[in-house]
Amino acid sequence: MVPQFKIDDPLVGTAGFVTRTTRIHRPVGGTTFTLMAFAVGDVLTLGAMVEGPFDGTAHWTVGQRTFSVPVRRSNRGTTDVAVSGQTLVGQHGGFNAFDWVNVEVPIDEWLPNGTRVRLEFEAEGASVVLPEDGRWFVSEVAPR
Repeated sequence: MVPQFKIDDPLVGTAGFVTRTTRIHRPVGGTTFTLMAFAVGDVLTLGAMVEGPFDGTAHWTVGQRTFSVPVRRSNRGTTDVAVSGQTLVGQHGGFNAFDWVNVEVPIDEWLPNGTRVRLEFEAEGASVVLPEDGRWFVSEVAPR
């Protein structure tokens, strides 16, 4: 379920906001990999987050769309997103042992209910996929 918050929701932007988002975690070898998704108004945020050491690329599959974005501890600010037919921008952030890159897209266009979503973190020939075991996250938008 992807929570869709109203633009004026007082939770948006608060310290505990991320705990209210959809997050799928997978710890592997000292690093925890996380797929995060939420919407504010009509903007969907897709986040690739790591806790621990990781320098690599996040590959998203959202329905028939795919895009890739670098996830690196040293990155901050914006980054180009490798996607065909569109211009997307990733926003890097970090706090303590956490690093992430978020990409914003129109929710109605990108995530109608029933859309299959998968995130693969890739570095040095190894990969971690969320959800694991060949499964997919299937979207259901839930207004809050």
